[in-house]
Amino acid sequence: MLRFKFPIIALTTIALAVGCKSGDDPVDTGTTTTDTGTTTTDTGTTTTDTGTTTTDTGTTTTDTGTTTTDTGTTTDTGTVPVDLDGDGVTSDDDCDDNDSTLGAQSDDGDCDGSLTNDDCDDSDASLGAQADDGDCDGSLTPDDCDDSDGSLGAQSDDGDCDGSLTSDDCDDSDVTLGSQSDDGDCDGSLTSADCDDSDSSLGDQADDWDCDGSLAVDDCDDVDASLNLDDLDGDGYSTCDEDCDDSDSSLNLDDLDGDGLSTCDEDCDDNDNSVQVCISYASEVEPIMSSEGCLGCHGNSGGLTITYNNLVNASSNDIPSMYVVTPYDTANSYLWHKISGTQSSVGGSGVRMPKGDPAISTSDLNTIEDWILQGANP
Repeated sequence: MLRFKFPIIALTTIALAVGCKSGDDPVDTGTTTTDTGTTTTDTGTTTTDTGTTTTDTGTTTTDTGTTTTDTGTTTDTGTVPVDLDGDGVTSDDDCDDNDSTLGAQSDDGDCDGSLTNDDCDDSDASLGAQADDGDCDGSLTPDDCDDSDGSLGAQSDDGDCDGSLTSDDCDDSDVTLGSQSDDGDCDGSLTSADCDDSDSSLGDQADDWDCDGSLAVDDCDDVDASLNLDDLDGDGYSTCDEDCDDSDSSLNLDDLDGDGLSTCDEDCDDNDNSVQVCISYASEVEPIMSSEGCLGCHGNSGGLTITYNNLVNASSNDIPSMYVVTPYDTANSYLWHKISGTQSSVGGSGVRMPKGDPAISTSDLNTIEDWILQGANP
């Protein structure tokens, strides 16, 4: 067996020749690697490639020099204040953010459009600016009866500005007449002081003590209601004038016949001075009836009880259409026909009265006749 011995250098050269190909010669890139003196120490940590690629977006972050300090507190209101009506007040304080005429509630507590410092009452929306309502009664100055008096409101509600509303005022065009609730008969006297608050002819008792309708300054006797200035029968005389009967105009103080007597003085015919004092039933006629026995028969029987009221202007039983006694008229007085015996001529019945007795004397008949013709006085 042949053995060849080659120098070691020769083998090395061959190996290099085999490992290098044409064109694989190292190229000088111009880059110089500088030893920075940094030593990388293996910390035992292995970095794993996760497959994530970081892409450069081209965004550059600029340092503005502003430093934000973290206070540690974060407030999240969830609502962003807005100003819908453009009045400069945001919705969180605006009375109505849809109405630009209404501003901040902090300046207008009742949201009536009047600022707090000018509002009559900033807790009452019915009361606005004092500049428009001087007395703060709710009525604007142009319509207020008196804008310096809070008790007087709008003239549209109180025509005569007397403090009583039109609906309750006795007369809303007369300032002297107030509320009907305080003056029932609307005579100008309050209920509490009125003689009769249902009678407008009777006023304040302070002016008419006896409440007879005549003022104290004129009344002849202001403690006696029967004496007053009224002339109820229209004869020209009142009870203060000594009218003896103010319900009967035929009785008065006139003396028409000039005989010195009036009908109040019992002149039975004031047109005839020959007839003076009247015949009365009580003093002259009734005694005749009694002496003739009429009262005994006609006391409780005989169809007629003889009294003044049952005779004068009272219908007779025989002829209901005719009074027993018709004042001033003997022809229509059934009593006169019965005692004269002429009852049948007027449709009556029976016999002359007194029955079975002699006829009444002529003088007594004349007295009864005159009594009737004079008016059948009591």
